[in-house]
Amino acid sequence: MTAVTEKKVERRKYPRAKADFHAEIDNGFEAVRAKVDNISLSGIYCEVDKKISLMTKLDLNMLIPTTFPSRGEFFRVLCTSVVVRTEPSKHKGKYNIAILFSSLSESARNKVSSYIVAKNLSNKV
Repeated sequence: MTAVTEKKVERRKYPRAKADFHAEIDNGFEAVRAKVDNISLSGIYCEVDKKISLMTKLDLNMLIPTTFPSRGEFFRVLCTSVVVRTEPSKHKGKYNIAILFSSLSESARNKVSSYIVAKNLSNKV
């Protein structure tokens, strides 16, 4: 009897990394703090205290830790984005949302990319 193993094929355009920072998302009426779970060059997946409807346009403000977060060094990344998925969290009264970056400057892309590379390298050690 032969064991069949299936290798899961990654369909994402960009690699993602586990994240451990907070972001502020603003829909034009109120700002909500989000706990970012993972990040890629296309967006973030995070947990929030309020339900946010699909296709809601947001201003996103992230303070992404540098490779030296113990020194208090962070990259500030500001961009516009849109909610592309929303679902209840396993934590009562919270929601998980997927946010797609709709505009990300080259400078911001470089900062996000640096974080992803550093996190993925540190997870392989």
